Amino acid sequence: MRHLQMGGRSAPRIVLSSLERAELRRAATNPDVSPAIRRRSSAILACADGKTNIEVGREVGLSNGTIGKLRAQFLRKGLQDFCVEKRGRPAERLKLSPGELTTLQKLAALPHKHLTSMGQKANAILLSAAGMSTSAVADLIGIPQQSVGKIRRRFQRMRLDGLKGETNRAAARNRR
Repeated sequence: MRHLQMGGRSAPRIVLSSLERAELRRAATNPDVSPAIRRRSSAILACADGKTNIEVGREVGLSNGTIGKLRAQFLRKGLQDFCVEKRGRPAERLKLSPGELTTLQKLAALPHKHLTSMGQKANAILLSAAGMSTSAVADLIGIPQQSVGKIRRRFQRMRLDGLKGETNRAAARNRR
């Protein structure tokens, strides 16, 4: 059970139950947990140890304000949704024309070795248009999340013309 203790101008103190402390320790040390969740867990544990926002921020590499927000959120919700990744805002769903859909499906199915990256990009766009998250697309295709984001943005900006530039560059590399 969490308790709120106020004293002077200091930040609200977090008192953790043994179960909460154990769960936060597990999340803070588990290499399979995302770095953001490990950092948040470490921050809440340090807050519960009575450290100030400034001390916790220096220890875990977050700003004083972010630590204050984490404290307030944890006091409101506890571990509910604590281990949910919260980066950024949801990406706008891609809408494909019938022609774009056909072209992307053909590119995704190409067996040519030199067009493998083109196939990955086409798959990334198709999966994004189907409503998959950037992280889910990255995991499925086996490319970094950042790359999926770049592919999406380039497609939104240039549509199929963005892919044609990639195709021309790939073809030029293979001619060398």
